[in-house]
Amino acid sequence: MVKAVDVKTQRPNQPGQTLLMFWNSVINLQHVAEIDSITEEKYAIVFRFADGRERVFTYGSQSEHSLGVQTLHYCLENNLMSVELTEDCYMKWAGYRREEADRAYRYNK
Repeated sequence: MVKAVDVKTQRPNQPGQTLLMFWNSVINLQHVAEIDSITEEKYAIVFRFADGRERVFTYGSQSEHSLGVQTLHYCLENNLMSVELTEDCYMKWAGYRREEADRAYRYNK
């Protein structure tokens, strides 16, 4: 879970503003009808807009996807435009990725 101690810097939205900087995109959440997390066949976060468009962010592993989902939740819960996570947080998640790769390797042996 991404917590306040994992955040190096954060940029709050201005009053009445609902923007989210996610990857290299700026998303106006007022135009988003639904946010979905996909974990079957691929790992992705999907923003579905009211006009029918979709913006899909795909991840290479379950642990990277989990970090993306948890960072998204942290931003939404705290009305933040963006966050920069600490190096310790990234190191912790790198450990999860290694564990995930090790499990996959042992399973496929």
